[in-house]
Amino acid sequence: MMNLPRAVVLEGQSKAILMSAGGTNTQGVWSGYQFCNNNGGGSSCTTTPSVAATGALMYWTQPNVYVPTGTGAPGCNGSTACGTYVWAGLDSGVGGVYFLQTGSIGIIRDDLGIQVTNYYLFWEDYESTSSGATLCTGLLNQNLISPGDTIEPTVTLSSGTSYNLYTKDTTNGNSCTSNPNPYTFSHTPYFEDFIVERGIWNSVQVHLAKFDTTTIYGQVEWGTTWYPISRPNGDGWYYQSLMVNNGVTSACAGSWSSGTCSDSVSGGITAGTWGSFTETWVSSEYT
Repeated sequence: MMNLPRAVVLEGQSKAILMSAGGTNTQGVWSGYQFCNNNGGGSSCTTTPSVAATGALMYWTQPNVYVPTGTGAPGCNGSTACGTYVWAGLDSGVGGVYFLQTGSIGIIRDDLGIQVTNYYLFWEDYESTSSGATLCTGLLNQNLISPGDTIEPTVTLSSGTSYNLYTKDTTNGNSCTSNPNPYTFSHTPYFEDFIVERGIWNSVQVHLAKFDTTTIYGQVEWGTTWYPISRPNGDGWYYQSLMVNNGVTSACAGSWSSGTCSDSVSGGITAGTWGSFTETWVSSEYT
C-alpha cells in the first residue's frame, strides 16, 4: 500500500455550515448525498439524529476520467492533477465531522512530463488533519482498476468502536481493506455519505476531472437492517450536496437538465433493496 496526504479537504467545514435536511447545499468539493435516520426527531438532519449509522453500502460502474473541456477549463499538468473520487462512508456530522470512507480514485497527473491516467481503490480514516488516504495498489500496481468495472465499497459496524472498511472490484476481483480491519473509529457516526469529490493529491487540491455520467446505487444500515437510500430521502432525512465553484456548477448528484440540478433519488422503501441517483459532470472549476 502507498500512503498519500489526506484525500479530502474542507468538507468538515462545509458540512457544519451548509447542512440542511431535505434540501440542496452548494460547496466546492463534494457532490452527492448524506443520509441520516432521525426517527422521532422530525424531518431534520441539522441536529444530531436519534439513531446512529451502522453501515453504508454502495456500487457503481467505474467511470472514465478525462482532461476537462470548455472555455477556461483547468489543465492537468505540473503540480496540479485532475481527479474524481467516488466513495461511501460513515461520519459523525454535526458537532464535529469525522469519517471513515472507501471507494475509488480516477486520477490524471503529470509523471516526469508525461500525462498519465490511473484508477485506484482507496480507504481513509479522517479524524485529524494528519490523516491520509491509502491507495491499495499492491506490487507493481497489479491491483489497479479499470473504467467499466463494478466497484462496491462497504463500511459497517463490527462491534463497539470497530468498523469494517472494504471495497471490491467485482469485475477483476481486486479489493481494498483497511489496515487493520476491523478499524477503530473513535467517534459515533450518525450519517451515511455517498459522494463524488475532488480531493487532495500530493498535498494539492485537484481539479475535477471530467467523468462519464454514472448511476450510484446505495443502501444504509441502522441497527442490523439495510434500507435503500430512497427511504431516508423520501422521509427528508438527507441533504443533497451540489458542487459549485466560482458560481459555476461542477457536478450534479440527481437530475441535471437545462442548467438545473434537481434532487432525484429513485427506489422504494423495502428493506434489502437499492435506491439510486445519477452523478453528472457539468464543468470543472475555474481558478
